[in-house]
Amino acid sequence: MAAFTLGKKTLCTQPVTKPVRLNPGRSRNVVVKFAYPDSLENGDYFLLARADAGGAVAEKDETNNVAASPAAVNISQPFVDLSGAFQVVRPIGAPVRQVGATLLVRNDGNVAVNGPVTLSLLASTDAIADDADVSLGTVFRTLRIKPNSARRLSFRLPLPSGMAAGTYHVIARIDSTSTVTESDETNNDAASGGTFTVG
Repeated sequence: MAAFTLGKKTLCTQPVTKPVRLNPGRSRNVVVKFAYPDSLENGDYFLLARADAGGAVAEKDETNNVAASPAAVNISQPFVDLSGAFQVVRPIGAPVRQVGATLLVRNDGNVAVNGPVTLSLLASTDAIADDADVSLGTVFRTLRIKPNSARRLSFRLPLPSGMAAGTYHVIARIDSTSTVTESDETNNDAASGGTFTVG
């Protein structure tokens, strides 16, 4: 029997039913799957395995049955963290009446995103989202992004009539309605490095 522990918290005690035949001085690998408890706090933990935890085998030395993992295991509660980066911004038409844009949306969390997300698109002269920006519309997309993965989104954005002449960046406010609960809500704005010119 083997007992698995993270730090000083018992994770599980799990019997190993495979017959083990060991000659003197020999060893054998045993693979066991386990799930850490949901109540475990975030942190780095060493995994401990206690062989013969039930004391079924009479041994000369009962003090050397515990082995520790060589490195700590990082455990985190499930979380999502969305962010974005523009890859392409291109004006369409002469004079410019639309803007094409490609946005890479990342999920740096440890669980998948799977659901509707609202994106607000803005035109900004200084690449900083504020009340002076011009709205280019709101887009609704269903995002399915695995942990530590990304999805590319493409937009074709009509420019509002009467838009002031100038050079603009495109800003995307990802999950602008805060539908998705995230570990970090401060990194959801993405500003393009490329620009387009009106007038």
